[in-house]
Amino acid sequence: MTVLMTQYDQLWQTTLGELEVVLSKPSFITWFKQTFILEITDQTIVIGVPTNFALEWLRSKYQSHILDVLRRLIPDQRLQSISFRIAQQSTHLATITPKNVRPKEL
Repeated sequence: MTVLMTQYDQLWQTTLGELEVVLSKPSFITWFKQTFILEITDQTIVIGVPTNFALEWLRSKYQSHILDVLRRLIPDQRLQSISFRIAQQSTHLATITPKNVRPKEL
């Protein structure tokens, strides 16, 4: 990771901070350790996950909670959904389209 964190990284780190408070440490480490924001569009955020198993688990167990946290952090985004995609963090090329997303209170 570079010295300057991207807006995606800042938003995701803040999201993870809120999730960490409500989850058990083992669950948090197991399911969120290798996740990141892959893409943000008008109404959707795509979360990169390391495996299909993690994708299915996060979708079935944590999707609504993650969405609630993200909606609080970026209320101007009018976020409708989140989705998950298998990806490695070192290979993602994140771009914000078309709105400039700024997490509040970072």
